[in-house]
Amino acid sequence: MNWAAIVPIKPAPARKTRLGGIGAEERMALTDRMLAHVLGVLQAHTDIEEVILLSARPCEGFGWIEDEARGLNAELQAARRYYGDLLIVHADLPLLSEEDISTLLLMARKTGGAIAPDRHGGGTNALALPSGVDVDFRFGPNSRHLHAAALPGASIVECPGLALDIDTPEDLRLAGGSVLACPA
Repeated sequence: MNWAAIVPIKPAPARKTRLGGIGAEERMALTDRMLAHVLGVLQAHTDIEEVILLSARPCEGFGWIEDEARGLNAELQAARRYYGDLLIVHADLPLLSEEDISTLLLMARKTGGAIAPDRHGGGTNALALPSGVDVDFRFGPNSRHLHAAALPGASIVECPGLALDIDTPEDLRLAGGSVLACPA
């Protein structure tokens, strides 16, 4: 299987606003480092044929789907028809590794889909859908459970690199130096 990976990223002013006490410039630098890290991991993975950014602006060296401000789920639903094996990975995963991606893709191949929940168990940080598997995307509150209900045979993949997303100051603390080590 040759996977296409979509990485959604919000416009700069809307990124990581729940990181209280961190200024806008610092938030943008942080999100840029994490995005570069996630894109690098995906680009280096041998099973991923194309890495696509879902954003307001293109990024040189990557495919691009223009975010038309319809909301993440609607944007992904519109894009789904163009890709066979599809991986969706959020851009705020500073511990993400190629091994995490390999595990997610392996389980998706075995069971017809794979869901990587956040560390709290309620959100979805990544979703792998083999060709022919359709689902109404449900990213947002309780998305892990909504995706699991829509994909009853899908594997739940719990890896530290897929589970720790950065939304709050506590998440930053848990990530420690790995967030700072992400390439600029």
